[in-house]
Amino acid sequence: WLGQVQSLLELREAHEARVWADKGLELFRNDPELLSAKGVASVRLGDLDSAMALSDAALAEKGGSAYRWRARGEVLLVREDRNEEFCFGKALAAAPGDWFEPLAIGRVYLHHRKYAPALRYLETAAERKTSSAFLWETMGRSLEGLGMTARARKAFAAALDLERGRPVAIEGLARATGSGWLKALMDLIR
Repeated sequence: WLGQVQSLLELREAHEARVWADKGLELFRNDPELLSAKGVASVRLGDLDSAMALSDAALAEKGGSAYRWRARGEVLLVREDRNEEFCFGKALAAAPGDWFEPLAIGRVYLHHRKYAPALRYLETAAERKTSSAFLWETMGRSLEGLGMTARARKAFAAALDLERGRPVAIEGLARATGSGWLKALMDLIR
């Protein structure tokens, strides 16, 4: 259930994600991960009060997964509460040394067009794992948002070095080089 809700959130289908979270919560009442995911869906739909209540309920349950803290951080970020950094720190502490958690936090910031903090977390992820094309692609998007074209170009190129044919990286590289996607692809092939 959680994977389905998270997938829908990645696809920017927040309304559908909230519906699936409700269905999951019918079976797994007060599941903290599903409550957190529903909170993320709610915040992305602009229902900030509901998102905060869901996040409170998730954190009241036993345990303290990285996802619950990351979801809380997103709720606080949208509410413009500077305590989001504390929550993201708790998420990192719940997954020490993991490369995926800083990537996920960076993507939260990227989703909300907060490119500078996104880049900070993405760089942490890259220090821990350099072999993820998706990570380099995501970093390229963040650098692009900051207007750091030369670094964005390098990040998109790194993604393509790791995994040829990634459409997002090809398009990003084309934008960063100021040429069309076909020319960027031809340059890569050469």
